[in-house]
Amino acid sequence: MKKSGSELSVGQAQRVALARTLANEPEVLLLDEPTSALDPISTQNIEDAIVKLKIAQGMTTVIVSHSISQIQRIADVVCLLVDGQIVEVLKPDKLSDAKHPMALRFLQLS
Repeated sequence: MKKSGSELSVGQAQRVALARTLANEPEVLLLDEPTSALDPISTQNIEDAIVKLKIAQGMTTVIVSHSISQIQRIADVVCLLVDGQIVEVLKPDKLSDAKHPMALRFLQLS
């Protein structure tokens, strides 16, 4: 690919950014909505890669996501932040056990 960064689509830019990050072999991978601009197939490919990295390399991954389905597919632990404070810490399969009003509202609207 011989495009400059400004010529890439948002989805292409997301994939390039992830590849560049992984090339540095980080101990912790920080991702902010890593698949927000991707089609479902690319989303699944990225999610699969994240899960493989967690398993094969024991890489700690912190992901910001508004996608409940994505959280349930790839998270080990879910933290809900409200105004910069962690108000819930749950396993993905226990999201329905949330007690905080904002957590409940978020889950209802998702």
